[in-house]
Amino acid sequence: MLETLAELDRLTEAVTANLPASQMNPKNRRHLTAIQKVMRQYFRRLETALPSRRIAALYNRYVED
Repeated sequence: MLETLAELDRLTEAVTANLPASQMNPKNRRHLTAIQKVMRQYFRRLETALPSRRIAALYNRYVED
């Protein structure tokens, strides 16, 4: 029984790795890393441009209840 479950797990991983949009696909791992890098840079720049500690003050100034 355990051998069957282990074999099913291996087959599932193999099939998942070959799906076009799978993050486990070796071709997509490179793209995933690149996207993570770009998103990290974007949010770092966003935090520099608009610090999160100022959001409440800006909200209170420009948004009416």
